[in-house]
Amino acid sequence: MLYARLVMAATILAVCVAGGPGTWAAVVTVASGTEAQHAFDIARPGDEIVLADGQYPDLKIEIAAKGETSAPITLRARSTG
Repeated sequence: MLYARLVMAATILAVCVAGGPGTWAAVVTVASGTEAQHAFDIARPGDEIVLADGQYPDLKIEIAAKGETSAPITLRARSTG
């Protein structure tokens, strides 16, 4: 679990640094409630959080992140159904 968090943080950092100033959006795939919560904790405007396929019957996420009209923070399922 810690490894997955480190990979997620490194991916977000790499996207930000590689894109230069003003490029902050990232697509982050999460596979648990803990990972989803962490992704929202560090989310920035324009980020997209993708919930991996599976069942999450007790998923609870507290969202304090703020997107912008032109760059919302999005949560979506990897696959529908």
